[in-house]
Amino acid sequence: MPDLSHLRNRDELLITMVCLGNICRSPMAAAVLANRTSDWTAPKILVDSAGTSNWHVGEGPNPPSKKTWEAAGYKFDHIASQMTASRMEKSDLILVMDRSNHRNVLALTEIQICTARCISCGTLITQSLATAKYQIHIHFLIQPSKKF
Repeated sequence: MPDLSHLRNRDELLITMVCLGNICRSPMAAAVLANRTSDWTAPKILVDSAGTSNWHVGEGPNPPSKKTWEAAGYKFDHIASQMTASRMEKSDLILVMDRSNHRNVLALTEIQICTARCISCGTLITQSLATAKYQIHIHFLIQPSKKF
């Protein structure tokens, strides 16, 4: 299990959601995370998203994805960008959408502290359900929601 103890007792957390093109999955996940945690003050959650490829850099979100989060009542502005090693260093937690994204992000750096921050959403949810020790107040990922 990843050690998430570095996230405890922080005033602010920057969480970066990552997928391949940064126009569908990661911006939708970022929209949900940003909106579901917007009123949190301890820790304050800052959210961004990035892609492992540069295919869509500078573009807006995929229209059906944006319509989905807007239909759920979420507001979120997004312009696609690419994940870099320097962004990894700034992020407190990097949540990737799949195994391929995980491999691609880890290939950006050999800095151990950065690679330890990168986990898959599926791993986080599974481990949060398995043991409260690794929950990091991102409980909205596993709570039932009226919006989705």
